[in-house]
Amino acid sequence: MIGSVPVSVAATVMNKSPLFVRESIAQGKIDGAFCIEGENGRRSFYISPVKFQELTGYEWKGGEDEK
Repeated sequence: MIGSVPVSVAATVMNKSPLFVRESIAQGKIDGAFCIEGENGRRSFYISPVKFQELTGYEWKGGEDEK
């Protein structure tokens, strides 16, 4: 099973900064992506590979160097 698309990869594909992608996810503006905030305030992000491909046309296969 392929995991989440990393924020760094999503940012590169979208030609945006990682901060822009993280904040867009936190605000619910990217379909198929969500943010969970822990008790310590640290946030974790998930980007669905299927939804990301539908939105951008980029197919995430699971390797950081596959762009």
